[in-house]
Amino acid sequence: MQTRKKNDVDIGLLATTALITFAAAFGVSGGANVWMLITGNDLIKKHRATLTFRSAWLGDGIILPVVNALMMRSLARWKPQLSKNSLLVPAIGGSAISLMFHIGQGRGGLVNWTMPKPWRWNLLGYYHFIYMATQFSYMLLYLTQLAGRWAKGEITDKQKRDLALIASCMAAFGVVLYTDYY
Repeated sequence: MQTRKKNDVDIGLLATTALITFAAAFGVSGGANVWMLITGNDLIKKHRATLTFRSAWLGDGIILPVVNALMMRSLARWKPQLSKNSLLVPAIGGSAISLMFHIGQGRGGLVNWTMPKPWRWNLLGYYHFIYMATQFSYMLLYLTQLAGRWAKGEITDKQKRDLALIASCMAAFGVVLYTDYY
């Protein structure tokens, strides 16, 4: 029987993180897309839907679950002592970033089935805003914790590799997202 090192993180926690991310990021909108296809909803006939975006398949379906599991691996090892102050910056920052994306979508007239008219979101559009705010808040929590530990010299080589993977994955997501629209 193999013994686990003290600093190893439970693989179940990482798998659960990835599965929850997949369900929240791709499962909700992809599932709604399939449901609208089955029911012949007019909205999906008039507008580009989730399953037509590479950023949904690759970004929401694969990249974000991997990124969130990598961030969870570090957070589980760090066991941060969370307080109102340590959560305030990520929560406000994540909401502000999501808001910027949605304002950009509205200003750019980038309509789809979550925003069928500029500045007019439906229920799935509001869900997407909340999901994105939560995702960016989680990322900012990781980054603020990383910065504090980096300053103290508490970052391992494995965590530096994870950070490089996270940055690479997010850059890839950005490229795929850009190519979905331009």
